[in-house]
Formats: sequence, structure tokens, C-alpha cells
Amino acid sequence: MKKSIILCVDDERILLESLRNEIKFIFRGMLTVELAESGEEAIELLNQFKKEKIDVPIIISDYIMPEMTGDKFLIESKKIMPNSKRIMLTGQASNEGVGNAMINAGLYRFLTKPWDKDDLELTLTEAFKSFYKEKSILVQESKFEELIRILSLRLEEKTDELNNTNKKLKSVLNDTLKGLLLILINFISNSDTRIAERIKRINELGSQVCKILFPELKWQFEISNILSHINIINNNKELVERFLSGEDITQIEINSIRNQMASSSELLVKLEFLDDITDGIRNMFFSFKLIDSVSKSETSNKLSKLLKIINEYDDIISRGLSKQQAFDELEEMYNLQEEDIIDLIKSLELKKHISKDNYKTIDVNELKVGMTLFADIIDTSNVVVIEKNEIIDVQTITYISKLSNKDKIIEPIFIQVNE
Repeated sequence: MKKSIILCVDDERILLESLRNEIKFIFRGMLTVELAESGEEAIELLNQFKKEKIDVPIIISDYIMPEMTGDKFLIESKKIMPNSKRIMLTGQASNEGVGNAMINAGLYRFLTKPWDKDDLELTLTEAFKSFYKEKSILVQESKFEELIRILSLRLEEKTDELNNTNKKLKSVLNDTLKGLLLILINFISNSDTRIAERIKRINELGSQVCKILFPELKWQFEISNILSHINIINNNKELVERFLSGEDITQIEINSIRNQMASSSELLVKLEFLDDITDGIRNMFFSFKLIDSVSKSETSNKLSKLLKIINEYDDIISRGLSKQQAFDELEEMYNLQEEDIIDLIKSLELKKHISKDNYKTIDVNELKVGMTLFADIIDTSNVVVIEKNEIIDVQTITYISKLSNKDKIIEPIFIQVNE
């Protein structure tokens, strides 16, 4: 049987040799390490491996190379070896370069130079396991994928039957997704109760935030939150248990768990009607700047940021810190980014400022001059029509009423109540 191959690409021979030695030590001779000093040479090798039907579970490429940069090479490599896990190794990659590789090459991870040995080992072993996990799916995951396939077919059948009638289609979609949620929750509860408890906490807080800031995102958030935990079930249970218990673990171990969560998006890549959820999960632990760079839509952008913030908040609380200490840490981490979401979560969790006493929900036909918006008014394309804190005037009512008559406004409307 032919050994699997890890392909390393860099124009610096000394670095390539060093990387090969590290990989050989990590995998103890279980596979072959091939080297290429340019993207063009690497493409030739990949075509040869494909012809010989040799597995290439991992491709590692530097970013800065003459003739062909790392992101461009990785995009070309995907055409030849679509299932390989692609890793960018660099000290100089731009957000644009990483974003390009992420969107068009399915980048698995990027590592900085000089690399941390433990981080490299964790990344490579996870990538290797992920590659073969996809070739030989565990029984539980195969059942899950079969469930997704059946639900997808059901949705397509119903879509054809209803001739794309919007209201009926939404009803079918909601019924299908509610069924999926129930099955997933049962699946996870039977597998790991602590993961199920974490999902419940995050869903409860996320639902409250969505109700006020992003009412159109509620179902996507709930499904994204559940699906993002699928890959950490049955994966290094001892580490996951320590993570969920709030025990001290290294940042590398935290990154390992987060990479597994984000890679749950791979379960959905063939379901186009869940593209926003797939993208939202994939990008959920990136920096806000990188999320803005790689998100495929405004919906997935909001989804990634909300998942990131609430997951990281829950992680901090799990370590035994108070809620106020958790927000102090988040505010320091985020440095005034995404303040609206942070402030709302802070208010909800600390029970300050926001209660049913200082906002109410109304229909568009109940809007009156002088009212103040408690949350943005959003249209059905997920575009903010009128921003929160705006005072309603005659022109606003006329404009919103026209959009509402065309079923283009998401209701209810959130209005401030004077104390």
C-alpha cells in the first residue's frame, strides 16, 4: 500500500528541510514528505500523485514566493486535490491573501513563521485525522449526513410542489429546520450532556440578542450553534472535558477545539440553501477584521461575529470569572469593536437598562410620529432601512408603510418606552 504524502512548498530550501524533519518526527515515518520549491513544481507533483492515486491529506505552502504566491498555488491545488487540507505558512500574509485562500482554496489553517512546534503538531494531526475522517465517516456522522440528505431532498421536493410560493415555502423550511433542530439536540444530548448544556446556554443568550438586533437571524443562529459543536463530540474527550469544565488549558489547546468547531462547516458544504450558516460557522473564530474580509454575505458576517462573541463570553464564564469580569476581558480583547452587540449582551446578562419595561413591539401600522426606535428596522433582504434611536416622523411612516405593503419589512418593530 502506498504511503500518504504531505506536500510542503516554499522557495527557501533550508526551511523546507526543517519542516520535513518536524513532520517526520510528528508522524513517526507513517507517511512520506515531499518538497517543492515553487508553486509550479508543486502542481506537477500533485498531478503525478493524482495519476498514481496517492492520498495527499495535507498541503503546506508559504505565502511569499516568486512567480506564484501561496494563495494562488493553494487555489490551483484545490482543483487537483479538492479534499486535501491546505495550510498557509507565513510571516507576511495580508488579510487579502488569507481571505483569498480561505474563500477560493478552502484554507484549513494558517500558521505564522517561525512556527510553534506544539501548534504545528496539533494542526497537522488534526488535519490528518480530518482528512481520513471524511474518507471513512464515523457511524454517527454518517447517520447525521444521511439525515441532512433526506431533509434536503424533502425540502427540494416540497419546493417543486409549491412552485416557489414564498409563504408556503417559508412554512416548509421552518418545519424542516425545526425537525432538524430537535433531532440534532437529541443526538448531542445522548452523546455528551455537557456539550448539550453549553449549546443551550449559548442559544438562550443568542436568541435574546437576535430578537432585538437581528430578528431575521434567530433560526440561523440556533442551527449554527448546534452544528458548530458536532465535531468536538468523540474528539479528544479528555481535552474537551477540561475545556468545558473551565480548567486551565493552553491557548494552543483552545485553538485546537475552536478549529474543530469551525470545521463542522464542512458537513454542510453541499447544501446551498445553508450557505450562510456554512460560512458563518467556518469564520466564527477569526478576528473581526478577517471576518469582514472573507464573509460571503452580510448575513454570514453577522452570524460569525455573534457566534464568536457569545462563544468567547461563555468560555470566559466557564473559567469561573464573574459576568462583569468576563465583559471587562471581552472589551479589552475586542478594543471597542462590535460595541452594539457587546453592550446589548452586557445589558442582558447584568440585567441593566434593558427590560420589557423600556421597549415594546408593535406592527408597522401602529407606528406614530415621535416614537423612538429601540432597534434597527430591517427589510427582507437583511438591509437596515432605519437605524435604531431614530425618531419616527411622517416621512418615515410613509416610507415604511409602502415597504410593508410589499411585504418587504421584518416585523415586529421595537420601540423605546419612556421611563
